[in-house]
Amino acid sequence: MKSRTKIALASILVGLVAVATSLSTLAWFNGSSSLMISNFNITLADRSDRNLLISTDNEHFYQTLYMRDENTVESEEKNNIGQYLSDVSPFRAVSTMFQGEWYKPNANDDEKALLPVFRRNVTNPGNLQTDLCTSASYFPEANAGFLRQELYFKSDAGGDVTIDSEKTKVVPDSDKNLEKARKIVDVGLYQELYSNIEDYNQKVEIIKSHLDEVTKSMRFSILVLNDMGGGENAFKDYAYTIIDPNKEDGEITYYGGILDNYMDGYYDSYNGKEVLYGEVSGSPSYLSNSGSNEPNITYSTFDANHKAGVEQVDMESLKRNNQIAIEDSKTLSEAEDAVRIGLGQSSSSKKIVLSFYLEGWDKDNTNLSMYAHFKVDLAFKFASALDE
Repeated sequence: MKSRTKIALASILVGLVAVATSLSTLAWFNGSSSLMISNFNITLADRSDRNLLISTDNEHFYQTLYMRDENTVESEEKNNIGQYLSDVSPFRAVSTMFQGEWYKPNANDDEKALLPVFRRNVTNPGNLQTDLCTSASYFPEANAGFLRQELYFKSDAGGDVTIDSEKTKVVPDSDKNLEKARKIVDVGLYQELYSNIEDYNQKVEIIKSHLDEVTKSMRFSILVLNDMGGGENAFKDYAYTIIDPNKEDGEITYYGGILDNYMDGYYDSYNGKEVLYGEVSGSPSYLSNSGSNEPNITYSTFDANHKAGVEQVDMESLKRNNQIAIEDSKTLSEAEDAVRIGLGQSSSSKKIVLSFYLEGWDKDNTNLSMYAHFKVDLAFKFASALDE
């Protein structure tokens, strides 16, 4: 007899998360707070034989969770059927690099981390006086700029909760991005993208296409923690999963590289060498290419010119030699197979930490795309392993 996983329960739906941005953003970690979730709901479909419920405090369980915002009207009816998620601060680009510093699945239970760690970029890189910013100490822990929510699941009958890959989506808000694109063209921003175009609508469409790409750098992560009932097997499902909902075939996100942090058109340098940032092991080799005396001003810290007279980091050699750490992210379908939030057949609950963030090392995370709006449907479903 072999076992198979059968979808047994309808899902949690996180409906239409719209994230708007301000007009003061730089790519990667450099901008002011800009991304803001305007609506985030988690809903559990009812099923009498499972009675799946969710909570933010492990005391009051409901079928629905809401995100509180400035337009929220607290009503007796809503309070009776749901519970509010924690307040969400404006989003900033962060990263899950140096994950090995905190995620130790084989450690003793009392040594396991209870929250995932996100890091922000170096501040004032010119003051560091080094060409190798490649240890975790250069990248402070981020305490804001992302959603990190503790959740508790429980069910009368038990079973495994997982991601519903078919119902989970992160998509651009085309109407709002069109409106934003018109404003950008009207004020004359990013003219280098459409300088040879005469038609107004074509200019707008070019900008809109860049705005729509913001969804490519968004991530979810799930840290499955312990059974709140305790016991020696309380942490048996302990696992951390990064989910890239729009990951393309063959896509790789490297946790390191050269950057134009000051947006002056040249990759950062110190003492005649380009500065290497991120989770990189060992020292780089350098190229003796001539470089340029002309800056390449773009809307991304990833795209700049190598400055004349500066030794250039050989990025391809670092990649070939596996010196740059790579994001271990899963597609939605891979996450459906990997994520297991195991619930026991008792009144005890299982704790997880759900995070939603903008991955700074994803090269789709640019200055222009961060003006965008997008929508999210996040869905979980109950899966039961049945013998065939």
